[in-house]
Amino acid sequence: MFGAKVSVFNVLLIFLILYQHPYQNNLLATFAPNMEDFEQRWINVEFFIREKFGKTPDIEAILFLIGINELGAYPSDKNFSKEQKQELMHIAVCKLLSQVGIYVLDHYDEEGWPHYMATGIEQPVMMLDQERLLQQCIIRYFEL
Repeated sequence: MFGAKVSVFNVLLIFLILYQHPYQNNLLATFAPNMEDFEQRWINVEFFIREKFGKTPDIEAILFLIGINELGAYPSDKNFSKEQKQELMHIAVCKLLSQVGIYVLDHYDEEGWPHYMATGIEQPVMMLDQERLLQQCIIRYFEL
């Protein structure tokens, strides 16, 4: 049974790698004029966070920090649950992708958590392009 799931996953992965979505290049092109020095700007973001927290962050840690920043609060009496950490990273992704119109802030719930709504613009399909788009949005987030 597991072998069948793996093979279906592999087929889907190959499909996603080979498939070129029409919106894919348009979203990345949104940042193209401002991203000539992408690598240096990404290193600057990592350096900024490392200086603040003493560790070089991975992209998940950066998303978590952005999520906390967007929530505007950190529970002093307890840590976030695993589910809340995932929600914080989701908030960060939505906030970042709102820069390119994929999400728009819809409302804040009674506990102050932001909720976003998809606009119908599709994200890049290829994993490397998704990560690059997020990195570009992270750079803009910290530079603004």
